[in-house]
Amino acid sequence: MAPSWAVPVGSLLGLVAVGLIFVAWFFPHAWKKGTQAERDLVDGLPEETREARIKYNRAIIKRYEKRLARERGEFVDDSDDDLEMQAPEPPPPAYVPTEHSKVPAERTAGAQESV
Repeated sequence: MAPSWAVPVGSLLGLVAVGLIFVAWFFPHAWKKGTQAERDLVDGLPEETREARIKYNRAIIKRYEKRLARERGEFVDDSDDDLEMQAPEPPPPAYVPTEHSKVPAERTAGAQESV
């Protein structure tokens, strides 16, 4: 006969093993899916927007590296002109009319008469 603690410990170990297997599968899968989605998003951008975004991201990285160097006490040359922290221009807002966004004819007729 098995000791009285064997069944609860075995059940707990089984649950832990299933949890570890799930974590080992899920997180790399989600990470790969997320990075692929970002790559697809960047690949779909126009060339000038993509270049502006890359330049902006590189400026963020350089600024961070300079901050770390300052914290270590190293001399940092702040005269770099390529560290402009201006975000690329956002795309203009798009208005896509839908079935629910149409204005009733009575309201548009009244607005035109009052003008």
